[in-house]
Amino acid sequence: MSRRILYPGAVQPPMTILITGAVHSMYLIEATASLKIGVLSKGHSCNTCSPGTLPINAGIDQTGDPTTFDSSKDVTLLNMGEYLGYSNFRQGSLPEMGINLCVFFADLANPDVAWDIKTEHQRGRIQEVEILVSEALGIQTVLAPTRLLRPCWSSKKLQDSANEVLYYLERNLPVPEALLTTRKDWFDRNGADSVPALERALW
Repeated sequence: MSRRILYPGAVQPPMTILITGAVHSMYLIEATASLKIGVLSKGHSCNTCSPGTLPINAGIDQTGDPTTFDSSKDVTLLNMGEYLGYSNFRQGSLPEMGINLCVFFADLANPDVAWDIKTEHQRGRIQEVEILVSEALGIQTVLAPTRLLRPCWSSKKLQDSANEVLYYLERNLPVPEALLTTRKDWFDRNGADSVPALERALW
């Protein structure tokens, strides 16, 4: 499913960026792939890796032994899966990779009012989490909103209409031509609307 493209902030190669957060590891895999697209779109080379075992179709370039990871790219995105607290992650212990930045996805970073408008209470809570994680990991941390991990519109419509198509197929009924035509339009647009109208840098 196509997700929103995630854009990097200032990049000073070589950089290793830790991707984690208080969300399910599946969303972090998609965030890593989306951020890679954003990094490449800014003219930087990029590599994604994870020390854990991930599904073959996860889209992560390298998995397994961190000592074998390719570090020749401008940006290396290290996916450690869900943050479990202290220095623990779903994908195991943090490898020695000279990590420059941690991008931490949390619902807390979703805007209460608007993207650039936060209440004093929300700013304080975001800062509290950033400091807590930074101190636990010894890595500068920025919170990223989980709302950026939602699917793009065309993918969501295709997913929603899939059950309707299955209904007809399971009953050996013809799928209505109008539904097929509409789904074709969504397929043709699939991914093209994953680029937000306004680029929002994660850091």
